[in-house]
Amino acid sequence: MKRVLAWATILLLAAISAKAQEPRDTTKYDMLEQSVATAHIQRTAVRRGAVVTTVAGSPLEKAGSAEDVLSRIPGMVKNGTSLEVAGRGAPQYYIDGRKVYDFEELRRLPSDEIRQIEVIQNPDAQYSADVRAVVRIKTVRRKGEGLSVDLLAKDRQLVAYPINYAEGTLGLNYRKKKLDLFANTNYWSGHSIRESILQQTTTLGGNTLYQDGSFITEWKGGGLNFDAGAAYELGENGSVGVRWYYSHTLSSNNLNTTVEDIFENNSIADRLSSVEDTRALGHPWTQRVNAYYNGTVGGTIIDINADIYSGKTFSAKTIEENSRDCEDALINVNTSNGDRLYAVKTVLSHKLWKGSITGGTEITTVARKEMYHIEPSVLPSTDIKIGETTAAAFAAYSFPIKDGEIGAGVRYEHVSFKRKDGSEDIYDRLYPSVSFSKKIKKVGLSAAYSAITRRPDFFQLSNAVSYYNRYTLQTGNPDLESEIQHTFSLGASYSWLTASCVYEHNKGHLIQWAEIYNDDYVILLDWRNHTSPTRFLTAIVSLQPTVGVWHPSWTLGVKKQWLDLGWMTMNRPIWFANINNAFVLPKSWQIDANLQTNSAGDIDVTYSSKPILNSDIGIQKSFLENKSLTVRLSYEDVFNSTQEDLSIYMNNYFLRQYNRFDTQKVVLTLRYKFNTTEGKYRGSGAGNDIRSRL
Repeated sequence: MKRVLAWATILLLAAISAKAQEPRDTTKYDMLEQSVATAHIQRTAVRRGAVVTTVAGSPLEKAGSAEDVLSRIPGMVKNGTSLEVAGRGAPQYYIDGRKVYDFEELRRLPSDEIRQIEVIQNPDAQYSADVRAVVRIKTVRRKGEGLSVDLLAKDRQLVAYPINYAEGTLGLNYRKKKLDLFANTNYWSGHSIRESILQQTTTLGGNTLYQDGSFITEWKGGGLNFDAGAAYELGENGSVGVRWYYSHTLSSNNLNTTVEDIFENNSIADRLSSVEDTRALGHPWTQRVNAYYNGTVGGTIIDINADIYSGKTFSAKTIEENSRDCEDALINVNTSNGDRLYAVKTVLSHKLWKGSITGGTEITTVARKEMYHIEPSVLPSTDIKIGETTAAAFAAYSFPIKDGEIGAGVRYEHVSFKRKDGSEDIYDRLYPSVSFSKKIKKVGLSAAYSAITRRPDFFQLSNAVSYYNRYTLQTGNPDLESEIQHTFSLGASYSWLTASCVYEHNKGHLIQWAEIYNDDYVILLDWRNHTSPTRFLTAIVSLQPTVGVWHPSWTLGVKKQWLDLGWMTMNRPIWFANINNAFVLPKSWQIDANLQTNSAGDIDVTYSSKPILNSDIGIQKSFLENKSLTVRLSYEDVFNSTQEDLSIYMNNYFLRQYNRFDTQKVVLTLRYKFNTTEGKYRGSGAGNDIRSRL
C-alpha cells in the first residue's frame, strides 16, 4: 500500500508541476475569478412523481463513482456507510433498465458514464408490492465499435490499523454492428475492525442480571465476481440478450472477542470471556442467468425477462466460553443454506386514447433449505425447507395534462408460502397507486399515493433457534404477517431548490423483540408484528446553487416516527444534514469536501443518543488527451467521529451498545478507460424483490 501511495504522490506532483508550466490563458482566468454570481441552471426537477437529476455536464460527473453521485443528489441521504432514499430506506437500483444485484457495481460505475438519475419514492404498479423506492440510473449513450477496456484499481488504507481493503476490476466490451459481447471481472480483498462496549440488563421477576463488557469484531475476506453476456439488436425496434452473473467467496473469517462482567442484583456473579470464530466453508457462491427480449410490435412495446438464480453458503462456527465461576463451554455450530429461484416478467405498453396503458404479469417461485447443527446439543438441530410462489398481474394508465401528467394503477398479488410440514399460508391483495405531476410557471410539483407491503425476510420466518452466547439465543417467527403500508408523498422544485415530504401509515410493523427463555436469565430474540399502527414522516430541502467554481449540494431534513410500545413511546425525531461541496478547477482538477451528520433520535425500538458526524475530502485529476486516466486521492472520516451510542428497549431486556468504526481511511483510486462504448444490453430482471429477501 505504501508503494502505491508513493507512486500516486509522484504522479500527482508531476501533474501539478506540468500544470504550473502550462501557458496561462489570462482571459479565461480573469473571467473565472470575476464570476461570483449564482447560476440558475436547473439540474434537478420533479417530473412524473420522481426527483430527476441531470449528471452529465454538471460537477457531479466528476464525483468519482455512481455511489459518490448518489450520496450528493436530492432525494438521497447517506446514513452511516449506507445510502437511502429519504423516508423510504434502501431502494432497488436499475442501470439502463437492468436490475443491480451487487452494490459493488455502483462503486465501479464511473460518474462520467451517468447521464441522469431518477429517485422514485412511490413506485408504480409494475414494481413488486414490497418495493419501497426505486433509483433509475441512465448512462451516457456513446457511439463506436471495436474493443473497449475499462480498468479500475482501488485501495483503502485504514489509519488506525495497518490493514487495507483492495479491489481491481477489468471490463471488456466488443461491439460490431448489431452484436455486443461483454465480460467483467472483479477481485476484492477486505479487512475491517469494529470496537464496541455492551451493557445489558435483564429483569426476571424482582431480580436483575447486568452484563458489562467489551466486544471486538474483526473480519477478513476475499472474493471474485464475474459476469458475461451478449446482446443483439433486431433492427430498430427490438433486441435480445443473455447475461450470466457469478459471485464466489474465496475466504471469509469473522472473529468476535468478548470480555464481560456479570452482576446479579448488583453483586458480581461471574467474569465471562468468549471467542467466536466463524469461517465460510466450501467457497460460498451465487449465480444468476437473465435472458430478455424487448421490442415494438404493432405499436405495442414488449419487455420480457426470465431469471434463474441459485446460491449456497456453508459456515462453521466455534464458540469458546471461559467462565471464572461457572463451567467453561465449547460450542460447535455448522450451518448451510441453499436457494433457488425462477422468475418471468412480461410488461406490455400501448397508446390508448390520450395517454398510454401498461400491463403485465410476474411469476416467481423460490425454494430455500436451511440446516443448523450444534454440538453439544444445547439446542435442537434443524432442517428447514420452505417455498414461496408469487403470481402478480398489474395495470396502469397515465395521460398528459397541461404541463403535467396524471397516472393510476393497481397490482394484484397471490402469494403461497409452504413449509416442510405441509402447512401453507395464502395471501391475496390489491395494491393501488395514484400519481400527479404538474409544472406551474417555473415550479415543478408532484403528489403520489401508493399501498405497498413489506414481507418478512426468510430468516425472520425461520423457527430455528441459534446460539449467540449462554445468555442470548436468536430465532425467527413463522407466524409473522406482512406489513401493510399506505404512503403519501409531495415534491416541489424551483431552480436550484428541491423539497419533498413522505408520510407513511404502517400496520403490522416488524420489530425485533426479546422474551425470557428460562429462569437462568437467558433471552430469546425473535420478531413480531407490532399491534398498533406506526407512523413515519420524512421531510427534506435540497439546495444546489452554483457560485463560480463552487458547486454545493446541501440536503437538510428531519425524520420522525410515532411508535407506541405501551409502556413507553419512541417518538424523538432525527435531524440530518448532508453538506457536499465540489470545487471544479481548470485543467481537469476537482476538490471535494463533504460532511454528513445525524442528531440523536429514535429508530424503531432503538434510541441513538450520540450525534453522528462523518466528513471526507478528496482531490482528483484526469490525464491524457481524452481524459482516459483519472487519479483520485481521498481521506474519509477526517475527524474519526463516525461512532454510535445506541439504547435498545425490549420490555424486560435493555441493551446499550457503543460502536466505534474503522471508517477513517486513505483511499486511492486509479481508473483507465480505452475506447469505451455504450453496451446494448437491456435486460431488467424478474423476481428482484424475492431475491433480495434471500
